[in-house]
Amino acid sequence: MPEVMTLSCTDPKSRRSTEVNAIVTTAHDFDKLVSSATDETYLISVRDLNEFDLVINAGVPIVDLKDPLMGPLSPTSEKIWELVEERVQAGCGVFGPRKDRSGVFLSAALGERDQAVAAAKLLPGCFHFAKAGPSGCFDARDLNALWKELRSVLPAATELVAVAYADWQLANAMQPMEILRLAADQGMKRFLIDTFTKDGRSLIDFLDIEDLGRLQRYASDRQIWFAVAGSINQSEVERLNHAGFVPDCYAVRGAVCGSGGRASAICKDQLFQWQDYLRTRRAVMTNDQLN
Repeated sequence: MPEVMTLSCTDPKSRRSTEVNAIVTTAHDFDKLVSSATDETYLISVRDLNEFDLVINAGVPIVDLKDPLMGPLSPTSEKIWELVEERVQAGCGVFGPRKDRSGVFLSAALGERDQAVAAAKLLPGCFHFAKAGPSGCFDARDLNALWKELRSVLPAATELVAVAYADWQLANAMQPMEILRLAADQGMKRFLIDTFTKDGRSLIDFLDIEDLGRLQRYASDRQIWFAVAGSINQSEVERLNHAGFVPDCYAVRGAVCGSGGRASAICKDQLFQWQDYLRTRRAVMTNDQLN
């Protein structure tokens, strides 16, 4: 279990830096939390405080905030960020000194190139990760400029995650391997591949598993944490696993929502089914390794 630590956060009223004792783990302790988790590592995206409380109480290890109605990586409102920060500052639940919880990571979507920097300026310091979509960045110069500007305004403790879109042509973005190479050159240690188009097609509909494998091997060789998103569900996980592809993290929303998909609210039953599925997979994989 991570030690209770001093975490630098920003007062939502005055925007001044304050210090709180919290069990929210720093990005540097990420691998320790992952290796000690009982579930396969996964991320759930939430859109409001009700969903946030639901997944926190369910023990989700990485909680991401975004607005699924506005785009693939659109940010939630600043007010929701402030309410989340108040949860951290209050030291309640997993954010306080409870011995039965190992901590949680907070992630924030910032939007695409045209809105990400403005959003990043408002992000509280309690978020461990932040990510911006690469749409409209046609070459390395454009994307480097975006990353540089984001780093200059993000809280010092918030780690920028490199994002690529499997349907990069539709997003007017660089190819995933080009972005991953650029991220490695910049010393970035987190990489997410997602889909820009949210019409029910999955990551694998845009990028074959062989290409995903090449991306994963490149990331693994450089010790870059590799996450996949884009209409990932149990069926997609099985297809990936059958091909020998197991990422560091599955990032989902639609898989735990009601019948309306990612645009509908998170369903408690769907969330628990997803968690049970991952627990079962992890147990099977562990048993296979032992045998």
